[in-house]
Amino acid sequence: MDLVHHLLLAEQLRRALGWPESVRGQMLLGALVSDAHTAAPALDRTCLHPSSDEDVVAYVTAKLTPPGALEEFPGRAFAVSAIGHLVADARTRPRPYQLPETEPTGLVPVQQTASAPGGRSVEVAALRHALRSVAPLYTLEPVTPEVLGVKREEVLLRPALRDGVGLYAPVDALAQVLDEVVADTLARLRSSQAGAALLRGTTCG
Repeated sequence: MDLVHHLLLAEQLRRALGWPESVRGQMLLGALVSDAHTAAPALDRTCLHPSSDEDVVAYVTAKLTPPGALEEFPGRAFAVSAIGHLVADARTRPRPYQLPETEPTGLVPVQQTASAPGGRSVEVAALRHALRSVAPLYTLEPVTPEVLGVKREEVLLRPALRDGVGLYAPVDALAQVLDEVVADTLARLRSSQAGAALLRGTTCG
């Protein structure tokens, strides 16, 4: 999945959990952290992607930093989003989805008064603002907050985020994948004690 699509996944996870917009920024950073190795020459993909037989929930919670992050609602939200990214990678690498040539970003504008199927519409400007203004408080070792911040700046320059104004919805091929990944991520979280602990709480503090 493209990193912009991972941002859409983070937003869809947040909505599915009924979590407030106050954790949107941290969830957007969580959606980027597993690919932040590309912003650090000394790191590679193996630093932040588990093997196919590893439990992604345990993998993320073991790498989450700083200490005490799991005791903070924004830290748990960050971790949930990072888990979603890894689940998406596992589902889409063996089965790539095809986006139409007319919509290479996977997003189409919709009228403000229209409703996209499944409530999937998103205000791109709101995502851009949340991502730009959030401080990198959490990360997955060995990525530092500074490296994650560099990756954030790179993603903000991508066309869908740089140019998008108004309400957008994912095209059908992408929307289907997002639905599948959200369902898979939530199932994995709810099936383990560690995952269920990440889902506790609905407010900061």
